[in-house]
Formats: sequence, C-alpha cells, structure tokens
Amino acid sequence: MSVNGNGLNAFAAAMAVAVLACAFRADAAATLTANNWQKVGGVFDGIVTNEAHWSRGHVPTTGERMVFPNSLDGSYTVAFPDGAYANSASFDMAAKSGEQVTMDGQGASWVMPGSDDGVTELYDDVPFVVKKDNNQSLLKFYTKDASDYCHAVAELSNFKFLLNLESDPALVLDGGTYDFRSPAGSEWTTTKKPLLLLCSGNGNDDSTPSVTFRNGASLSAWNVGIQAAGKNGGRVVFDGGTHYVEALKFPDGGLEYANSYATESVTILTNGAALSAASMDIGHRNNKRIVLCLTGAGTELAVRGAATAGSGNNKSTPASPMARLIVRDGATARFQGAAQFVKTCGTSATEIDGGNVFFEGSSVKFGQALADNVALSSCSIVGNGGQICSAVKLEIDGNTHVATTGT
Repeated sequence: MSVNGNGLNAFAAAMAVAVLACAFRADAAATLTANNWQKVGGVFDGIVTNEAHWSRGHVPTTGERMVFPNSLDGSYTVAFPDGAYANSASFDMAAKSGEQVTMDGQGASWVMPGSDDGVTELYDDVPFVVKKDNNQSLLKFYTKDASDYCHAVAELSNFKFLLNLESDPALVLDGGTYDFRSPAGSEWTTTKKPLLLLCSGNGNDDSTPSVTFRNGASLSAWNVGIQAAGKNGGRVVFDGGTHYVEALKFPDGGLEYANSYATESVTILTNGAALSAASMDIGHRNNKRIVLCLTGAGTELAVRGAATAGSGNNKSTPASPMARLIVRDGATARFQGAAQFVKTCGTSATEIDGGNVFFEGSSVKFGQALADNVALSSCSIVGNGGQICSAVKLEIDGNTHVATTGT
C-alpha cells in the first residue's frame, strides 16, 4: 500500500519544501527522550497507538524515541493501524535473549515524516534501528554523515518484520516495502547521503547474525553497508523481491568499522531476487572474507556504475581481504560500468557455475596491484556450463585479451 490521496499529496509537497530548507542550514541531532513499550493487562501484545502501552502515558511523538527494550520478558507482537500512519518519533527495537518481537503492519503505510517548518530537528543520528544490543545491530539507519535531522526517515508499506533472539540474532523482513531512499516521495538533497547498515557492530560473541528479506519484501536505500558483525561474520539473504540501492559495500568501512576478527560476510541473492545498484565494492575492509552469491533462474544483480571486488587497503597483506563473486544455477550478474576485480591488494575469485555474467561497461580488469613489492593478484573463472560475455576487451593481470563470449 502506498501513501496517496489529496491530503497526503499536499503533505508530501510541504515536506519537500522542508527538505530544501534543511539543505541550506547546519543541522544538529535532536536530543530525544525514551518512551518505552510496556505491558497492559499483563500482556505485551497490542497496537502501537494504544497510549497505555507507553511508559510516558502517550504514544511516542516528536522529541522521543519509540523504544522496545531488550529487558522485556516474553515474545510479543505490535500491530500498526490500517491505512496511512505518520509518527515522527525515532524507532528503537530490541528483544531479550530467547525471545521474538514482531512489528505487524500488514495493511498499513507507516511514514516517519520530516519537519513541517524545515528547521526543527526531529531525529537523532540513528532514527531507525533494530538491534540485539548497543554493540550489535541487524538494521541501522545512520544519518550523521548526511547531517540532516529534519528530513523524512522512512516509509514502510504493508510490512511485517520480526527480530528473533531464540538462537543466533535474526531479523526477518517478511513482505512489504521498506523505503529509506525517498519516503513519501521526498529525496535527500544533501551532498552526502544516509547509510543503511545490515549486520553491523562489533559483537564479541560466537553468534552469526542474519538479515533476510522474503515473501516479496522490497528494499530501497541510498548507501547500504553489509558488515561482518561478530566472530563468525554475518549473513544477509535477499530471498526474492526487487531491491534498489545506490552504493553497495561489503562491508562498509566509512562510518562504522567492523571488528578486528577475520570474519566472513555472506550475502545471497536467490529465488528470483533482483538487486539494482549504482555502484558496488566487495571487500572494502581488512581481514574480511566477503562472499556474494547469486543463485537460481531469474535472480539478477545489475550494477549500473563502477564495480570493484577485492579492493583492500592493507598493502602488507595481499591476501586480505578475499572477495568472492559466485553466480550459479541460471542466475545473472550484469556490470554496466567499469569493472575491476582485484584492486590494490586482496584476492578475488569469480566463479561461474551454470550462471551468466555480462560485462557491458567501458572496461573490464582482472588483477591489479598498486603497492610496491606486492605480487599481482589473480582472478579465477570457473565455467561449468555458465558463460561470460564482454562488450570490451578483458584485461587480466595487465595483459589484454580478446573479448570473450561463452567459456
């Protein structure tokens, strides 16, 4: 369900004006007060608009955080009202170990709007987070770099998502649309855009956190960073659905660093998932093994701009990080801009196992080392019924080869 109607169209127009006003001033994050979810009649289940469920006696609003704390005993579900629902409180969701918390907005369209006057800061640096605790987040929307705290944050339509801590931390987005890019039609006008982190933080336990989009769940965002959040790394699965992002990084190293463990981050596209990205960088930080796997007929990754894999920044360790792109069982990867697999240090493996990879951009390079005394890295290509098609000549370890079709 999308936000529509004359009244809401007018609201969106007013919000667009507010966004422009935000763009021309220095912003500071709002200082927020926690308003915690609590029992009513001995149970945690309830609807988000029930004032009795909130510790401050009213539904969270501007200047507050809508908090579902990790101290609540028992699993529970919070329902959202049908139709359009707007709330300008930041969203902070956690669950106690061994429990499950569900947000059920099937039939709802929830908007976290911008300020009407374009001046009032509504949100803090993290206006939307689903987390295990303060050290480990499953989904974290981070706006500090954009420095715009009066902009609309998100629009979630016909949604359902659940946080399960019965074993390894798991966030499941079970259908619906999740728009962090242009909620209610408002575009971010700041030079730097906000960042959506999946499986982020520096958890020191032995768990393997995961985030799964399924049942047609659709994600739209500007910058997306997928991190290895614990000793055992992390897992992100796009199980079907259509997804649109600008910069895609595995893992992100700009605003929030992953921990020092030599962990593995695995991202899987399957069951007809379609992911479109303006740019892609696999293997952005040190000591991380990054795997991006596309599997199944109808599954497709399309990178419209530059794509790099194995782009490490530790010149003394050419094997770190290791980036692997696996395309199998009828899946397709399209690189429509310049592609460079292995840049500076690191190792990159491209495995084609019954899948298809198309290079449609201006250049394709496999293997390049910029640091002194570091051997040229390599890229392995395994066919097994798959195909590689290139519109330009392939450059492998500095040597140019004739454009290849098939394996």
